[in-house]
Amino acid sequence: MNLPASILSTIAICAVVFSAVLFQPVPLSAAETVVQPEKPAAQYPDVHILAGITKQVPMTEINSLWQEFYAQTGLHELVSNKQPSIYVLYQDISEGFDNARITIGYDVRDLKSTIETQPVPRGSYQTLLPAGKYSHEELYGWSDLDYSKGTEAILEQHKVDPSGQVISTSLLVLYR
Repeated sequence: MNLPASILSTIAICAVVFSAVLFQPVPLSAAETVVQPEKPAAQYPDVHILAGITKQVPMTEINSLWQEFYAQTGLHELVSNKQPSIYVLYQDISEGFDNARITIGYDVRDLKSTIETQPVPRGSYQTLLPAGKYSHEELYGWSDLDYSKGTEAILEQHKVDPSGQVISTSLLVLYR
């Protein structure tokens, strides 16, 4: 083999090896990953029908509605589950979010018998606050609520221990 043929052979071999290295797949760990912001997962609440107290009230009177709920001793005596959840369902919310039809009650499946019931609207709920402990301001601030969308319902779930103390709270919203 002469010198020019050797040089051309060397260049051809180098070009093939270099292109093979250049076009090989990139390992996933070395690839640049694009992180998409997490969208709140859609949820379908496990509760379908509530039994409790329902009233159209200004949002500022929610504490008096809670007092009225706690005064319903007949309702609390019907609870069969030792650790029931107490639900708060906000519906027919006014445009300024200052008035709503509010239901505070138990899932009918947690009761020995039922009284007045209120269905929970079906749909794909989005999580505003995952289950956890929250201050009053965090829970009722609704800071993550998208006010530009129409709100069909807001559902709070308060898990309580046998003594009635809140263990955790979650907040879900159903947009129109």
